[in-house]
Amino acid sequence: MPDTKLTVDDITGVVGIIPTPSIPTADQPDTTFSVDLDEAATLADSMVRGGVDVLMTTGTFGECASLTWDELQSFVATVVDAVAGRIPVFAGATTLNTRDTITRGRRLGELGADGLFVGRPMWLPLDDAGIVRFYRDVAEALPNLAMVVYDNPGAFKGKIGTPAYEALSQIPQVVAAKHLGLLSGSAFLSDLRAVGGRVRLLPLETDWYYFARLFPEEVTACWSGNVACGPAPVTHLRDLIRARRWDDCQTLTDELEAALETLYPGGNFAEFLKYSIQIDNAQFQAAGFMRTGPTRPPYTEVPESYLAGGREAGKNWAALQQRYVKALGYVGVESPDAKEWLEFGPEVLGMEAVEAACGSVLLRIDDADHRLAVHHGERNRMLYAGWDVGSEEAVEAAGELLHRQGIGFEVGTEEDCAARGVLGFLTLSDPSGLRHELFYGQKVVPGSFRPGRAISGFVGSFGVAS
Repeated sequence: MPDTKLTVDDITGVVGIIPTPSIPTADQPDTTFSVDLDEAATLADSMVRGGVDVLMTTGTFGECASLTWDELQSFVATVVDAVAGRIPVFAGATTLNTRDTITRGRRLGELGADGLFVGRPMWLPLDDAGIVRFYRDVAEALPNLAMVVYDNPGAFKGKIGTPAYEALSQIPQVVAAKHLGLLSGSAFLSDLRAVGGRVRLLPLETDWYYFARLFPEEVTACWSGNVACGPAPVTHLRDLIRARRWDDCQTLTDELEAALETLYPGGNFAEFLKYSIQIDNAQFQAAGFMRTGPTRPPYTEVPESYLAGGREAGKNWAALQQRYVKALGYVGVESPDAKEWLEFGPEVLGMEAVEAACGSVLLRIDDADHRLAVHHGERNRMLYAGWDVGSEEAVEAAGELLHRQGIGFEVGTEEDCAARGVLGFLTLSDPSGLRHELFYGQKVVPGSFRPGRAISGFVGSFGVAS
């Protein structure tokens, strides 16, 4: 068990909640072990590589209620091993009583979980006094484990009241709460005031922008289960929020909401809650970012039209996942008049021009190695586009996803990387034949850019399109 617990300051960015991947026979009651551990390891690693900041397991769509204790332990141990300390892991430990929650939580801590994701017992509803007593008892029994409170009115027969939030914020181990956000009406604002910065309230990613714009120093994280369909849209939103690019945040939030429009049957959230495990599973399967089989009994039956809505939402999210790489970093073109860019770039466009050893002309518009490469060729055409995905881990995660989906790609050689001015990349072609290079580690020398003439308005850290 960890020696020290996390604090509220450790809960920032994207808090991703993942499902528990299942084998093809998971829906059969005589299946003795239903977890696909290989896929669990791959999924956990892809979350880290994709930029998720905190990971949580075994909530509602993680099927905490329908996993055996052996399955749950094996799954959490696999996730912890795959994450390997790179980001905090909170393991779901909800049970029907306090003593079992403590026993379960202690064991998950021994397996390496940094904290616990805990919902209250729900056979009968607890009032606010009972809720506070429950979390206090767990915290006192497990003082070295941080806790994220699970506030799901549908699952736990009522919402946690604002006075209870104030009392919970006095428990040092309680560092965050998974909240309904806008779906709770004005309660989020009341609860935010009640915790006074001592607990990180986590809205859903589609609500995050609205609250972060009002309270940028307090609402610094969100929760997302949709990261299992691909984390890129949410991590991109995080970056926009941190940069306080509010108009872009609104645009992306609108896209997220549109992608998920069919997830709630007929727009009815209460109806969704009745079948959320099954609908979410259909969404994850259709998105294709991860591999999972059927849901586990007894949560297997659901109207087919509800599943169709989940699948459509998954496909919509997959399209966003493909779009939201970090930035357009560079472009390569071919021209029979490549040498003329040595004059045209600086004198007309104000670029800095450099002639490479191979004879190509590299054009700079900021401190990056270059943004436009003009190669000599027989005709004028675009050759490739370089997309900054942010990290070596993100490049590797993209490669794993492409391999899983049967899409061919190549890894840039050391010589290729030097020519592009990056640390690494992989390349693939779209249906038109245009090459796309997913890279990380673009060479940047601060203060090195010298415009060809007096001019302003060049790009910044968000790439060519800024």
